[in-house]
Amino acid sequence: MTGGGRERGFEDDGRPSRESQPSAGQNIDPAKYNLQMGDYAALKLRGLPFTSRPEDISSFFKDYDIHPDSIKIGRNQDNTKTGEGSLLFKDEEECKRAFREK
Repeated sequence: MTGGGRERGFEDDGRPSRESQPSAGQNIDPAKYNLQMGDYAALKLRGLPFTSRPEDISSFFKDYDIHPDSIKIGRNQDNTKTGEGSLLFKDEEECKRAFREK
């Protein structure tokens, strides 16, 4: 336990703290997705509706080769959504195609 009676990475009520959760723009461990560095390209999303869910983003990009487990939605310290997010595409060309077409 650290100062304030809170264990590092957890809030007082047991929920994971913000610093322990992935956020938009944070590096994603390629080993987790069975990827090699350079095999994917990230796209940062801005202006997302605050009601957006990963399923909505996956559906929006359904015509593109994305890694569905890579979709991240940004959150503030109070756990409210920021309107930003990110996701990974199979390669840079697929990412650029999505950027141009969407």
